[in-house]
Amino acid sequence: MTIDTLSNKIRSLATLKAEKRRLAEQTKDVGAQIEEQEREITSAMLDMAETAGLSCVDDFAVTVDGRRYSTVTKPYYSIPAEQRDQAFRALKELGLGDLVVERVDDRALTKVLMELSESAGGELPDEYGAIPVRFYEKMTISDRKVG
Repeated sequence: MTIDTLSNKIRSLATLKAEKRRLAEQTKDVGAQIEEQEREITSAMLDMAETAGLSCVDDFAVTVDGRRYSTVTKPYYSIPAEQRDQAFRALKELGLGDLVVERVDDRALTKVLMELSESAGGELPDEYGAIPVRFYEKMTISDRKVG
């Protein structure tokens, strides 16, 4: 390989890295646009469900281009950053250390804690109170293919 060839490869690498940064920024921008659209659509769907007199907003759905859209409220657990070490210790002591790999995946944590909660009648067993987690629900848009 010559210096010219090496220089061209380095320039190509720099171009690829710049493109990766541009795409990451574009992805971030599109993600923000998606969140804004979802907020607007969710708000409109909630208003329409209320206007229709539905007692459960999750019963309201719209079919567009062969796909059924409805709101769905999903539960989530997450660990506050300032309580990460304490939470990781508690998870390990409770036999859930396999969730801890530099960080706890919120989806995996939510799945396990929801299963435990459901099997205990809707609330986490007392011993899980040592895990410093926040519980919240987030309304998202369900998107399913029809028929």
